[in-house]
Amino acid sequence: MPAIFYDLETSDREPIGQILNYCFLAVDYNLKVFDEESGGVAISRLQLPSPSAIAANRIDVLQHQQAGYPNEMQAMERIVEFISRIIENAKGQKVELIGYNSSRFDLPFLRSSLIRNGLNPYFSGKLAYRDLLQLSRKLYATVAEFPRVLKGDRFSLALETLTQHFGLLQGAQAHESRADVELTIDLAKLYRERYDAEVIKFDAYEGAMFHALQRKPVVLAHLQPAYDPSSELRAHTIPVTLLEAGRSGTLWVDLVQYASGVGRAAVRWVGPAKDQWMMLGKESAATELAKNTTNDWQALAANAQQEFLKLNLNNFFKDSVCDIDQDIYRLDFDDIDALHAAIWNGEVALCKEPAPAKDGKKIARDRRVTFLRHQLANHRSGLQDPSFRKQLASYAMYRYGGQANIRKSEELLRYQDGAPVHHFHPNLQEMLRELNSIRNRDQGDSATIALMNSLERYYRESEIWQVAGEELMGVGVREMKAMGAKTP
Repeated sequence: MPAIFYDLETSDREPIGQILNYCFLAVDYNLKVFDEESGGVAISRLQLPSPSAIAANRIDVLQHQQAGYPNEMQAMERIVEFISRIIENAKGQKVELIGYNSSRFDLPFLRSSLIRNGLNPYFSGKLAYRDLLQLSRKLYATVAEFPRVLKGDRFSLALETLTQHFGLLQGAQAHESRADVELTIDLAKLYRERYDAEVIKFDAYEGAMFHALQRKPVVLAHLQPAYDPSSELRAHTIPVTLLEAGRSGTLWVDLVQYASGVGRAAVRWVGPAKDQWMMLGKESAATELAKNTTNDWQALAANAQQEFLKLNLNNFFKDSVCDIDQDIYRLDFDDIDALHAAIWNGEVALCKEPAPAKDGKKIARDRRVTFLRHQLANHRSGLQDPSFRKQLASYAMYRYGGQANIRKSEELLRYQDGAPVHHFHPNLQEMLRELNSIRNRDQGDSATIALMNSLERYYRESEIWQVAGEELMGVGVREMKAMGAKTP
């Protein structure tokens, strides 16, 4: 059974950013590497990398741009070709795609990057997703011999922390994609040898055995790792009840939270394909929950089932209101097919005209915006074209003027009482303040100062700055509140 270990280094913590370098290593069942796709990605003209991201991944952006890397569209094509080749050679077996902390970061970033370039990220269901962090959590919570490594005021399961403890890493983690993938493979080998734990086979979602109990007032037990060093517990036992289960999602009620009176906030959506949900068996659950006599969990489960009778997988999420790059999943298979036809085959009408019925204007708009941004990022004439300058300036004022909403489900004011609300992409002034803060904080670190100096120079030499720098630097709090959010 082949598997692919991977890691991405990015320009931002949010998927509105882009991949800067990547590594995909294909391994056999013995975790021996037999194929590879890795490299860098040129920074798009639409991207001004985040100072905190650069401080973490240690990429000198000026050197990066001089390296002659392919653009995002070309790099994503290479990644798709590589994964497709591994899948084809697997001869009908599913291929495991494995990272470390990948389910919440690398995977959404990869899918966003593929979709906005008109490439389907789902590979006809022939990929299975594994996250070695999830196996680390399972071992930490259930194996007495698994180390509890203190970092700051909490026990840590960070890749750097664990690999240093096990002697797999000397010094600091490189935060370079190939080095991180190799570390992840080394840790997977150690888990196999020392704990008889296989990440390739590990199913992080353990709720499936209880799906027949949905919509019944049955009390079950969810395990949550405990990282507080003041407690001897490795995991907390949380009483839960199951509202609804489907192929793509499940709804669970945390009865401890429910008992505290938070209402709907006690309901959690969990995705069986990639989310972790540790469970105790019925007998073990009954034993553990009997130790806590504070609440009548059975009565609470019955109340919760009744209160949330009308809550289901179809109405759980509110409409997404954020920028389309932040929630690329609003684009369905028809949208992805249309983007592919427009980007790769020149059938641009599919992304410039309204989409047929269904969600009407909303879906059509997301598709058009994604395609127009792709055109903007890959425009060949550059700043000599007045129309291009105007469009790029409009995008710059939207994204780096503080108007790009990166919170999915709530439309909030950009500023409240004069203070910034961090549900929007930082504006250029905020980014420069963060850059200066990192530079001043690390006065004795010449390497970090050099990275920040390089990043500032990149900002000031960027096309974004050339078309809108003066306006962006002159935009103040009151002006931002009055601008209104218009998505170019």
